[in-house]
Amino acid sequence: MKTLTALTVALAPLAAIAYSAGAFMDSTPPTMGTIELKGGTEKKLISTASITPGAGPEIIGTLVNKTGAAIDDMTIEVHKKAPATTPPTGGSETSAFKRGGKTDANASDDSGGFVKSHADFDGGAGMDPVPKNGDFEVEVGLTTKGDGTEIEVWLTPSRKVGTTHADVLQFVGLSGVSSTGVTTLSGPHNASGILTITNVDRSSLNITALTGSVTGVTLLSVALQEVGNTGIDGATVTVSGNTFAISGFPAMFPAESYELLCNFTAAPTAPYTVSLTATFSE
Repeated sequence: MKTLTALTVALAPLAAIAYSAGAFMDSTPPTMGTIELKGGTEKKLISTASITPGAGPEIIGTLVNKTGAAIDDMTIEVHKKAPATTPPTGGSETSAFKRGGKTDANASDDSGGFVKSHADFDGGAGMDPVPKNGDFEVEVGLTTKGDGTEIEVWLTPSRKVGTTHADVLQFVGLSGVSSTGVTTLSGPHNASGILTITNVDRSSLNITALTGSVTGVTLLSVALQEVGNTGIDGATVTVSGNTFAISGFPAMFPAESYELLCNFTAAPTAPYTVSLTATFSE
């Protein structure tokens, strides 16, 4: 097992990993358990009591891709928790995605009290959604663990839309009873975000138009597409500042889903929110 001396992230199919006694030095690192990636930023609270920086890996967990599409990137942040004053730290690293890809991932300390690492799987097979390729293991290494009794690990998936890397937000379900939805991304990394919009109406109403807005980031453009990165013919998109309107697309029937791709003027450095309102008709 590789000894890690900085914030590092290594992903591999569980079937490809066999741990022997003593593989983690004298102690087993704390585990985040099984993490179901459904979009948005997953957060796992970890006690620092059993973390020994430099023993590597310091934290482990299992990832399950339930976003409905392949994950091409993972961003992992390790945050201090109040009342700690000293954050965990790390450095640059190389992450191996052991299904054929290997790329550089970078980590840097932030004045907000966290260290960040981003693993890009380009050149590999990506992390397919279940049930295609099963679960994956994630390992997190730290140079220091800070002065608190707990730290919080944030995990944010992203995927490629053409050549664009877009963070995956939680899906939004809209209905005639509840026609407005909001989703927030806590740990953004890319200058684009993508989310799934599903018509969850139970009275046979169809979605015929959408309006929305973003807060916490500057909007550049918006696109509506079929699930799987295919553009929708006839969709007319109007953007004004941080608001947008979409019409002219084929009606979204109950249980049907489209995807919304939001592109920003720059990669966000703080959480942002996407709000949506649907127009329904029979």
